[in-house]
Amino acid sequence: MKLFLFGGAATHDGHSDVEPLLRLIEQTIKDINPTQILHIPFARTIASEPEWAGDRFHRYIHLE
Repeated sequence: MKLFLFGGAATHDGHSDVEPLLRLIEQTIKDINPTQILHIPFARTIASEPEWAGDRFHRYIHLE
């Protein structure tokens, strides 16, 4: 079993670190080619950044 923990990203001064972080997560998942993924989102229930709102995992992470 391999475990990868990714931290959160922030938006500041009109610049967002969210999309680069999500691309890194997507690339890491593709590189290790797992048979199963357990996705545990962060505990925040209200997000002011549109990138974190809703089902961001399926919007940004594209796996076969």
